[in-house]
Amino acid sequence: FAEDLHLEDITRRFAVSQYYACRLFKEQTGISPMKYLIRRRVGEAQTLLLATERSVEEVAAAVGYANPNYFSTVFSRVVGLPPKRYRQESTWASGA
Repeated sequence: FAEDLHLEDITRRFAVSQYYACRLFKEQTGISPMKYLIRRRVGEAQTLLLATERSVEEVAAAVGYANPNYFSTVFSRVVGLPPKRYRQESTWASGA
């Protein structure tokens, strides 16, 4: 999930069409490959934000986002809070 993945590379490796791969993935998981990747990256980012002292920029890079601003936008859309606020509110709620 931290790598720069492209559906085209994956489908080429397994010699299947992108359409078929997306359809099969969605049948098995209930979501598209891109939504899965985003959720996986954001989930890992949540863990890193709470378990480490890494900056938001470092967390973004660790989960595969080269642009920290874009990472913050995606994170906010999925979680409902920007990464810094998520860390603050989660830390406050846990009493740390």
